[in-house]
Amino acid sequence: MKVRSTLSLAIVGFAMALPAVSMASGVYHPANTDAGFTTHWDHFQSTKTRAQVLAELDAARKDGSIRFLNLGMAVPTKATEPAKTREQVRQELLGMSATDKAAAFQYNGAN
Repeated sequence: MKVRSTLSLAIVGFAMALPAVSMASGVYHPANTDAGFTTHWDHFQSTKTRAQVLAELDAARKDGSIRFLNLGMAVPTKATEPAKTREQVRQELLGMSATDKAAAFQYNGAN
């Protein structure tokens, strides 16, 4: 019985210490401040080389997406195919079966 309680106490102690150990390798560490955390960029492990990052930065400058990223906005996507005309959409809707229409217009929101 004593071995069982000692073992369970060790397991509980390990389980409680595990999150603290995993946070030590991250960039953000909990702190008793207004923000609730501190950042330690020296703990960051990158998977890209400096040349790859600079190439991505140059590409963003050339296509103009860096302006949106600097403002914290989503980068607009470019259309992959030409837009349909109003008549094409009407014909597509008229050609749909009743079950396809029901599936397309079904409300999927949470109530």
